[in-house]
Amino acid sequence: MGKSSLWRQGKIFFPELPYAGSLSFVRKSSLISANYFLSLQASLPLPDQPPGSTKAGRCYLNRFGSWRIKSSDKILTSFYKKVKQHTDVATLCKKTDFDAVLISSDNSTVTLFLNLYGGGYLSLLFPPMHFKVAISDEQISYSAAFFKTLMNILTDG
Repeated sequence: MGKSSLWRQGKIFFPELPYAGSLSFVRKSSLISANYFLSLQASLPLPDQPPGSTKAGRCYLNRFGSWRIKSSDKILTSFYKKVKQHTDVATLCKKTDFDAVLISSDNSTVTLFLNLYGGGYLSLLFPPMHFKVAISDEQISYSAAFFKTLMNILTDG
């Protein structure tokens, strides 16, 4: 992702990217455990839209490869149709070890989140244990390719 220079609110920002990119941890907890997933994030500005033409929405991919969309937004609907037909996405989805992919939109931006298992942290209450979740070089390559492919689909549509 390039050089990082800014730390704010628990995020590492990458100012050299053509879009607003960052890394952070996303917490998912239960009664006896907490997972902190490494999250790659990118925000893209939407082209000028007439007021009310875009609606807030979400497009979600779980780790089993099932896409869901909760939006009538034109941009997310277009992305959803393109990504379902894209063969590279299906291949990279099977190779990348991730918890979830979330694409959200509002009136001015579309944001992509890729939450990875590797590079994160796990904490258990009973027995009291803390684990760092390793990420292999291979997973870094697959994750970067998956993220870039999704970004390319978003920017082309």
